[in-house]
Amino acid sequence: VSNKKKPEGSIYASSLFMIESLINLSASKCISKKIVKDNKNIIKRELNKATKSDIIITTGGVSVGNKDLIRSSLLELGYEEKFWKIMMKPGKPLLFGVLNGTPVFSLPGNPVSSYVCFYIFVVPYLYKLFQMKKKLDIKNAKLKNNVNTSLHRESYVRGFYYDKKEITYVHALPNQDSSLLKTLSESNCLIKIPKSNKQKNKGSNVEILILPHLY
Repeated sequence: VSNKKKPEGSIYASSLFMIESLINLSASKCISKKIVKDNKNIIKRELNKATKSDIIITTGGVSVGNKDLIRSSLLELGYEEKFWKIMMKPGKPLLFGVLNGTPVFSLPGNPVSSYVCFYIFVVPYLYKLFQMKKKLDIKNAKLKNNVNTSLHRESYVRGFYYDKKEITYVHALPNQDSSLLKTLSESNCLIKIPKSNKQKNKGSNVEILILPHLY
């Protein structure tokens, strides 16, 4: 984190550097990154420039607020939208489509949401795009504590797994707010929790996605 003092109310663009690290860990290279103002003309200009790359990734500006301008800017440029909003927690506002032949992933603004969406959607896409024989590292584990579920959305819960006597156990970490990077930094996996009206109890078998080390 920079020691430079920021004006009151400012937010560090942590997602920018996090996504760059994830790109570099996915056998790819980030060739350009920048912060763009909430101005349609500027956004459209930068999106057009970015179509020279193999893939475009944006974060933030994809929900329904007055300053969420990514989707409308893309559509005005002739963007072919494939989907917008998914039944997943965190990460509901995810947007994907093609602009002038270039695939565009528009990730949510909350850092944890952007991380989870990148790992679950963008990483497999990159592997396929570059014809790599790699897949996400998924394994089964036993829950060490109870986990709340969502009735309408599949959830990906930050957790910490370990192996003991040839059995993999996983502990769901407290405080799963999608704005908190601290919990993400303490986790080494995502616990996949199917949508349900019942709590996932301690001792249940679950799927976990092993996370890469960013730092």
